[in-house]
Amino acid sequence: MDFVQNYMRFLAQKRDKCDSSVRRLEGGLATLEAAAITCSELSEELGKKNVVIAEKTTIVEKIIFDI
Repeated sequence: MDFVQNYMRFLAQKRDKCDSSVRRLEGGLATLEAAAITCSELSEELGKKNVVIAEKTTIVEKIIFDI
């Protein structure tokens, strides 16, 4: 009987450990998903700003040539 109680206690401890690991990994996964979304948004913004920079670079080059 004592063996069964010890086994049940051990099993409960292992379940708690596994549950806490699952919660920790789910939190990390959520953080990675949020980072991926942010990275995608920033990449789009960078693409738009690169177009503006290219246009302004052309304008500056023309001004420098005129000077």
